[in-house]
Amino acid sequence: DSPVTGRGKPRETRALTAKELPRLMAALRAASPALHLEALTLVCTGMRVGEAYALLWADVDIEGGILRIVAGKTAAARREVPLPASLCDLLTQHRRDLIAGQHRGVASGLVFPSKSGGVKYPAPLWRAVREAAAKAKLKWTPHTHTLRRTYNTMALRAQADRIALRAVMGHTSEDMTEHYADLGADDMRPFAELVWKAAGEKTA
Repeated sequence: DSPVTGRGKPRETRALTAKELPRLMAALRAASPALHLEALTLVCTGMRVGEAYALLWADVDIEGGILRIVAGKTAAARREVPLPASLCDLLTQHRRDLIAGQHRGVASGLVFPSKSGGVKYPAPLWRAVREAAAKAKLKWTPHTHTLRRTYNTMALRAQADRIALRAVMGHTSEDMTEHYADLGADDMRPFAELVWKAAGEKTA
């Protein structure tokens, strides 16, 4: 649970390709189903890792297939993000497992709590992604932020509405957020499903 700042190291700016993504996710799944779910949530929603680790169950609408990100510092960062239907099923089972295992994080209401029940640091997931990339024999080392960039890149290549995508990614200005209030989660739902399939995941 120690943070990794990565200071002094240039951030990788590439996105995973359609061939690399399922290989990485398969290697992650084999190594750690729990961290695989975290990575899958990131790549299928475009969330920042810090947003995912601050996410509360109260902000997850399983029936509506929506995540509400409310911890952002700006109006643009506070937004709704669509969830693939099958990811909703996995998150539901994840919550049941936390409760059944009497995890310390149940009381906090965090979706992805640390072992002690508090907010997680990204270091374990970053290490898992790095190790999975090696096992998948990728020729480069992706970062957790690569998952967010991959969602953005795949959605753009699939001709997603750029304003809707910016809204879901939390990239809009406050003026744009107000002007395009009708665009966002529902417009991006087909692309969330597309990334789910691209990740090599089974559809319920």
